[in-house]
Amino acid sequence: DACGTCHMATSQGNGDGGGHTWKMEYELEGTVSQNIAGCNGTGCHRTVESFNHWNVKPEIDALVKQLNDELFRLGIKASSDVTNFSAKAGSFPGDVVAGFINFQLIGEDKSHGLHNPPYVRNVLKNTITKMKTY
Repeated sequence: DACGTCHMATSQGNGDGGGHTWKMEYELEGTVSQNIAGCNGTGCHRTVESFNHWNVKPEIDALVKQLNDELFRLGIKASSDVTNFSAKAGSFPGDVVAGFINFQLIGEDKSHGLHNPPYVRNVLKNTITKMKTY
């Protein structure tokens, strides 16, 4: 299934999410709502109630933070702030650069692992393990 299956699914409520907005979250009657219509309508899931389905968000966020800290320790991250995805200029081992790219990919995705929890979890754990060898 393509990205649009979920990101363009018609939201419930006022239509401020989904559709051509691609917004997965939107405000409805003063409350931020998550557009889970596509999640439940694809045939893959029928009971998703939030984007923290399977309770993966806290675990993935903690792993992203660990990777962030390792990359900052190695000097490739410009800031210790986990929301900053900028690198410092310089020469770094290829594995460290690859680790930084993994950090950017997973962090900038902003799905907190929901797109594929087992894969994201393993990429983060393996990357953290590799960064600790430097």
